[in-house]
Amino acid sequence: MIKLHSYESSGKDILSFMSMVGIVIMLRRFLISEKGYMGLGPAKALPGDLICVLLGGRVPYILRKISAEFEHEGIIYPCYKLLDDLYVHGLMDGAAMEMIEKGQAKVEKLVLV
Repeated sequence: MIKLHSYESSGKDILSFMSMVGIVIMLRRFLISEKGYMGLGPAKALPGDLICVLLGGRVPYILRKISAEFEHEGIIYPCYKLLDDLYVHGLMDGAAMEMIEKGQAKVEKLVLV
């Protein structure tokens, strides 16, 4: 935890901060999921892409389904391409795992290519 020291700053500090924010969000876009979650993700994201928290992961990722499938022990798994990480309000900091524990989300097997 970090305590707020000051809410005032020099123009140079503000300009530097805003420049870095601009760089971070330059190739990002605002996203809304089917369930109403809002976030900031890659500009290349498209409707139909999947927001996924990988087990053991710290942040959500955006995946795109590809036409390939993978068969293992008679079970066919869908294949996805990993596009990028993203910020999704309400799914950060372990919130997705809590949703699984409460039965509000489920674990699914898939293949990343």
